[in-house]
Amino acid sequence: MLYRQPPDKLVKFTTPTLLLITLLFVSACSSLPSEPLWFNKISQEEGVIIGYGSGKDATQSLQQAYRAITQQIEVDISSQTAYIRQSENDQLTTQTREVTQLKSSRTLKNVQTVQQEQIGDQHFIALQYDQRPLEVALRSKLELLGHASPSFSGSPVLTQSRLLKALDSDAREPSLPVSLQRKEGQWHLVVADLLQPIDDLDPITSWDFNKDPEFTIELLGKSESRLKSGEEFHLSVAVPDSIKFLTLFNVYSDGRVVALLDNKPLTESTLVYPELPYLLEASPIIPYQADRDLYLAIGTERKIDTTLFRKSSDRPESGESSYNLDKFINWLSEQSILSISPLYVEIYP
Repeated sequence: MLYRQPPDKLVKFTTPTLLLITLLFVSACSSLPSEPLWFNKISQEEGVIIGYGSGKDATQSLQQAYRAITQQIEVDISSQTAYIRQSENDQLTTQTREVTQLKSSRTLKNVQTVQQEQIGDQHFIALQYDQRPLEVALRSKLELLGHASPSFSGSPVLTQSRLLKALDSDAREPSLPVSLQRKEGQWHLVVADLLQPIDDLDPITSWDFNKDPEFTIELLGKSESRLKSGEEFHLSVAVPDSIKFLTLFNVYSDGRVVALLDNKPLTESTLVYPELPYLLEASPIIPYQADRDLYLAIGTERKIDTTLFRKSSDRPESGESSYNLDKFINWLSEQSILSISPLYVEIYP
């Protein structure tokens, strides 16, 4: 027997029904908020700037948020400039104008995303720019996470840096693991689950090594460790008899590390680098701005493995692989070293 399937029933809507559906649809659409509840309402601490942005996509909203931060910075600088100019001192006015130009053109590195949300066809974002000194910002964030009296564990070279020694309370609570990490073109200090962007590596590379008074490194013929950009110089290393090999590193302020001397056998008590007629030249990473170079003399009884690091005779590296301060800090902690002597050289325009 054949069964015949009844035809599909067609639903016919009357005009009032269609009108009701349309009204319900319009009402539902109109009930969508025009912007997130947090937009333009996030509280900010002193020294922290919040920039908001919105647009048809993430790129457009991000650009708008960056512009908002930049404008707030320039307003702060302009108000300071106007205040100083009231003194009618021509010299102060000139100096202030130079500082304003420098700060307005700086790259914003210490920026983090606080919130972002998509509503309809609009993307919203809030960025945070922390202007506070690294120690102040990190202490504040650790306190918010319940670590008011932190102590740290990890590479001894890192935990003995100026920054972490200032924050360490020697408390008995479990210590927080700490490391250095390069991510998305930016250095970060990783403390437990906290990722803290670092704009200036000086507090990380300021190490208080136990200095041997007989093992020293200095600028040859200079009474102070300051050089003008473009100035030529030599390094002079005084070495005690106990040291058989000398390795010399240049740690740049952007986190690149280069081996200048690699396990140099020592036959004399003083070594000058480089040998004549060669010279070193003071050169800031960003032209016309102040900078700081670190030269690290390492004395050992036996040769040490430096294959992780580019030698000064090698071709210059480019890209993210050339930033190796994190590897250098871990490497230092693993070596059998008799003495380390640092030399911090200020470079001025």
